[in-house]
This record gives sequence, C-alpha cells and structure tokens, in this order.
Amino acid sequence: MLDLLNAVLIVVDVQGRLAESVAEAEDRLAKIITLVEGAKLLELPILLTAQAPEKIGHTVAKLAEKLPGTRELPRSAFNIFADAEVLKTLEGFGRKQAIFCGYEAHICIYQSSLALVNAGYEVFIVDDAVSSRDPNNKRVSLGELGKQAHIHIVTVEMLFFALMKDANHSAFKAVSRLIR
Repeated sequence: MLDLLNAVLIVVDVQGRLAESVAEAEDRLAKIITLVEGAKLLELPILLTAQAPEKIGHTVAKLAEKLPGTRELPRSAFNIFADAEVLKTLEGFGRKQAIFCGYEAHICIYQSSLALVNAGYEVFIVDDAVSSRDPNNKRVSLGELGKQAHIHIVTVEMLFFALMKDANHSAFKAVSRLIR
C-alpha cells in the first residue's frame, strides 16, 4: 500500500522533442503536470531526470515552471539509476516506494523500474502519465512490468486516493480539484 512518508515521484525525460513525439503527447503531459501538482500538495519529494538534454532538449517549459528549485538531473544511461547522481539523489530521500511518470515507457521507465525492484524498492507506474512514441511499446512494456512482484500499474486518480487514504486528509479538497 502506498505510504506518503515512504514515496517519491520520479519524472523521467519529459523533455524537448521527445515530449512532442510520444503518443497522446498533450494528454500525457497534462496528466504529468497534474501528478506533479498533486505530489507537491501532498509534499512528496520529486526527482527529475533528462536523457542527454544537450541532444534531446531540457524539461519542457510547461512542466519545468511547476518545479521551481527542482534540478533536472542529466544522464545518458537508459536505466536512470545507473547514473551515480540520480541514484544518490533517490537514496537521499530515504524512501522505498518509487512512483514513475514520463517517457519512454518501454525504455527508461522499463529498465529503471526493474533496477529499483532488484534494489528492494516497490514501484508504481502511473499508466495515464507515461507514454512511448509507439503506443504498442507502452502497452507491451507495462504488461510485462505489471507481471513483476513489487511493480504496480496505477492511474493518477488511483494514486492520489491511495496516498491520501481518507477524505479528511488536509490536501483532499485541493487534490480533488486537480482531478475534476
């Protein structure tokens, strides 16, 4: 079960030309922004990565403006945790539940999720906040990941309510407005 005090949101490669070329680009970006806004309301730490930003581009402005003070961590490896700085940042949060959103589901999110499970983390992939250029790649990768122990496929709304657990949560009204 998701735990607000044990979870971290990991935003993967919502950047440059890639963000424009994934399937349902506008809808996925809107869901990612909603997810980030809700994570901030719930006071979740957020880790932001970018694959080779000097080639692909940096985090898109619509998202970056929602994350002032959050440093984009550049890397080249597809498994984002092969990068020492990304891994050190994650470990610094001291949390063992990783929530993934971003691009591409079948490459960086797939490899990174498996790496975290092997390192003892519980992984949550937000289906409506991830994408790939080819929808079939997303479908197949999430299907395979969903078969793994300790990997859960959720939606933005499922995630928020699982984190809050109760309508009496202090952020309930604000989070509810985000998803309505």
